[in-house]
Amino acid sequence: MTVFCPRPVTETDDKLLSLLLTCRLIYSETYAVLYQRNIFHFRGTPALLAFRSSISMKQWQLIRHVHLSTLYTGDSRWVTQEKYWPPEDPLNWEQCSKLLHQLPNLDSLKLEMIVRWDSWEAVNTSPARKPDRILMAALEPLKTITAKVFIIELDMEPSESVWDYLGPVNFVTVIRERKWNLDVYRKNPSHIITL
Repeated sequence: MTVFCPRPVTETDDKLLSLLLTCRLIYSETYAVLYQRNIFHFRGTPALLAFRSSISMKQWQLIRHVHLSTLYTGDSRWVTQEKYWPPEDPLNWEQCSKLLHQLPNLDSLKLEMIVRWDSWEAVNTSPARKPDRILMAALEPLKTITAKVFIIELDMEPSESVWDYLGPVNFVTVIRERKWNLDVYRKNPSHIITL
């Protein structure tokens, strides 16, 4: 005697499984395009550092185009007293420079930098020399970065002493006046970044 026990039939949606496998295949074959063809624009180093911590090293090294806008004061004391971004913390600035140095195939790097020195109080430094010292501190870490096109847009002309200090550089500077706008940088809630 043969006894058959009825078993519940498990229905599968083969089409859904096929779709998932196809999506995974498309992603694995094309995700590099997302990093190689896009221009990644960061507003300050906090955004760049947060983005870097959210992707793998393999994805990071696929990036070809970066645009970074920042305000550099060279004074971490001033940064910690401000409630809102963007003034750069010098430690973040150096870390950001090291991360950009890790991009082996960087095609274009554009930095828009507003240099603010009225809050920077360097010991034994005349007011006329403060912008030079800030520019030296901001530009020095960038010398190790390699990109086919590397443009730094500044709001002031570096003096000869800055260029003498830096020596040979691998970037081009463009001077464009950008006024310090407190409404944009400190009071407008739509520009506040919380990480």
